[in-house]
Amino acid sequence: MDLQAFTQFAAAAQQSGNLLSTLGIEPIQLLFQGVAFLLVVFLLGKFVFPVFTKTLEKRQAEIDESNKAVVEATKRVQEMQDSVAKMLKEAKDEAGDIVRTAKDEASDLLTRAEHKSRAHAEAIAKAAKADVENEIAAAKKSLHNEMVMLVAQATEKVAGEKLSGKADEALIHTALKEIE
Repeated sequence: MDLQAFTQFAAAAQQSGNLLSTLGIEPIQLLFQGVAFLLVVFLLGKFVFPVFTKTLEKRQAEIDESNKAVVEATKRVQEMQDSVAKMLKEAKDEAGDIVRTAKDEASDLLTRAEHKSRAHAEAIAKAAKADVENEIAAAKKSLHNEMVMLVAQATEKVAGEKLSGKADEALIHTALKEIE
């Protein structure tokens, strides 16, 4: 079908002798339309395109500025992150030092408390020992006095008579020295 339409078009163009009129185009109208088109292109190029170009250039400058700001902000963020990381490391180190100092102080305090409690225990033991020694001495003295009385009574029964207090005492002391 396309071939048939093409053949009819070629035959009509051959009869009229003018290809443009066969297509339905008026040459004068085509000339005016070409001039109008060139005038529109010229006016757009002179008045409209410069405004668009200026707007696009301005927008591009803003984009470039924004990109620079993003790069600077990224640098600042990185610097801040580095600074924060450094501060955190310093804080961790300082906290570690504080913990070590606290442990050392606690250890010293515990050692001092142990020494103090030992000294207190030794003092209590010495006091208890002194009390025991005093009680032993008191018991020995009491036992000694009781023994002196018993010896005096035994001597009185054996001798059958009561000796004087001084003679009694001298005899008892002599007897005790022999026993010891």
